Amino acid sequence: MKTIKLDRNIISNESDLNLQFMGLAPYSNFETINMNDWLTETKSLEYHMYGLEVDGKIVAIASVGDARDRRMSLWQEIMSLYVHPEYKDIKYGGTLLHDLIDILTHKGHVSTFVWVIEEDYEARDFYEKQCFVPNGNRDQLLMHDQHEGLLRYVFVNI
Repeated sequence: MKTIKLDRNIISNESDLNLQFMGLAPYSNFETINMNDWLTETKSLEYHMYGLEVDGKIVAIASVGDARDRRMSLWQEIMSLYVHPEYKDIKYGGTLLHDLIDILTHKGHVSTFVWVIEEDYEARDFYEKQCFVPNGNRDQLLMHDQHEGLLRYVFVNI
C-alpha cells in the first residue's frame, strides 16, 4: 500500500468517478452531482491529486491545494476525498488522509483543513476520528437549489 501523486487529468470524465465522495457531500447527494460540471469547475483551481494504491489498484483519491481563503495562506485545503465503494469500510480514506498530512507538513505547510457539510454527520465523524476539529468558521454551499451549511474542520496534531 502506498500513496502516489496522480496526474490531475487521470480523471477526465464522469464515468471515471465511480467513487464515493467523502467530506463534501453525503453519498445520496453525490449521486445527483453533475460530475462533468464539477470537473470543469475544478480545472481552474491549483491543486494536486493523490491516490492510495493497493495491489496495483487505486482505491482512494484526494485533491489538495493551497487554501482558497487568503487568511489561511500557509495552509493546505483538502478539496475532495474519494474512496471506492468496495473499500469504504477498510479505513483507506484515513490512511490516505494521514499520508497527505505528512507530505504537506514536510513541504512546510502550517496545517490542513477541509469544509464539511454541517448536516453530514458521517463525514463529520470520519474527520473527527482523524484528529480534525471544527474551528468555528462557517460558510454556505449551494447544492441542488438549497444552501447547505459548511463547517471548517482543521487538523490538530495531537
